[in-house]
Amino acid sequence: MNLKHLLILAAVPLIMLCGCQPKEVPASITPKGDSEAIFSKGISAGAPASEVTISFNSAKAWKITTGVSWVVATPASGEGGDITSKLYIDTNSSLESRSASITISSDDIVKTFKLTQSGRDRIPVSGVTLNETSKELHIGDTFTLTATVTPSNTDDDKTVTWTSDKPAIASVADGVVTALAEGEATITAKAGSVSATCKITVAHKYVAVESIVLDITSKTLEIGESFAINVTVNPSNADDAANITWESDKPAIASVAGGVVTALSDGVAVITAKAGGKQASCTVTVNKKGSHGEDLGDEQNVDPWN
Repeated sequence: MNLKHLLILAAVPLIMLCGCQPKEVPASITPKGDSEAIFSKGISAGAPASEVTISFNSAKAWKITTGVSWVVATPASGEGGDITSKLYIDTNSSLESRSASITISSDDIVKTFKLTQSGRDRIPVSGVTLNETSKELHIGDTFTLTATVTPSNTDDDKTVTWTSDKPAIASVADGVVTALAEGEATITAKAGSVSATCKITVAHKYVAVESIVLDITSKTLEIGESFAINVTVNPSNADDAANITWESDKPAIASVAGGVVTALSDGVAVITAKAGGKQASCTVTVNKKGSHGEDLGDEQNVDPWN
């Protein structure tokens, strides 16, 4: 066998060996089942937290990239084969919608679809409440209404607008009500599409009590006696002129009812008349009956003045 034949024989195994080497598998990503629609049309999600399952086959190692923090893929990468991965979508607390591009890649093969999440529902103003629903005032009086808008986390403008249906009787500015004339008026507080009201009743200008004068400021009585105290209220047209109250600091010694004082036991008591924040007093001294000359029934009391 010559050298030529030997070289040919030596080359045959090498040719056979090269012909048996496996070919490299090309990368591929193929959606499976319902995921075909996801890959072609994308995903639409609501504002609450949710999850979406995607299934696909990858011939080689793969990975998922979301590009945002509010979408997390689990698992996010792995070896080739039939793959099931979940996309966890966080709650969207904004009113605005948001989107992310979800990318699945393997070598130079890239599949991308869009995930769109809607914004949350708008929170409207649902109620307005006032600290007063009715109020009686006198001409010249003022008071402040306080409005509370609910819920506190509303997306609507919480600014309260104030109106009076009869501003000539009672005006309002930023919740401060001023009584101007006798009559009735309704104050309305409005926020968004809801409102609350307060009924205002305005009476004549309040006339305060300036002083109280008693016709008797001191009196000495015997037990069982009584007398009436007359009171004068200044000015006479004061609103509380007729609202006189009486009291005794020692009702066991001298009681009082409607200005009539009755002596009950010996001692000293102070009778007080009050009206409109003013007051006046009368000091009443009560002696035992007969102590000024009458026989008290004491046999040893020969001299009634001792």
